[in-house]
Amino acid sequence: MFNYLKKIDMKLSTVNTSNKKYSAEKLAKVRVRIENVMVKQKKYRNRKYSFRTLVNEVDAPASLISAAIKEQNHSSFGAFVTACRLEDAKEIMDNRRFLNMSLSEVSEKVGFDSPENMNSAFYEYYGETVLEYALDRTYDLSGSKRSIILKRR
Repeated sequence: MFNYLKKIDMKLSTVNTSNKKYSAEKLAKVRVRIENVMVKQKKYRNRKYSFRTLVNEVDAPASLISAAIKEQNHSSFGAFVTACRLEDAKEIMDNRRFLNMSLSEVSEKVGFDSPENMNSAFYEYYGETVLEYALDRTYDLSGSKRSIILKRR
């Protein structure tokens, strides 16, 4: 999960953001701290989690955190949070244990305000709806197709 954060690039290059230069090493160190807070602790599941809270928990300048997030091809903290939530939603839908969860339950679990918001973001990010994704993954361990229950509440 989140390979874009796990692959730490230690090149000697620098990233120039807001007229400040950060070394690749400094960016890599803050990415590890961001990964710990956002990915391992799954803070993105909290709907009220803010950039300011991340800055406090990572204990690094906001501009450095922003540069680290932008370096990973995310335009903003919000886009990063959305990407985390969507990856989490995909993992949940791919896990047989959660097969009977409704779209509402999945979207709530990963931190979206509504199933509609999750579905819109999912389509924008992956080019298919949640239903299309779920139907593509309806198989059992033997590889044969099986029915899927997608409840709407």
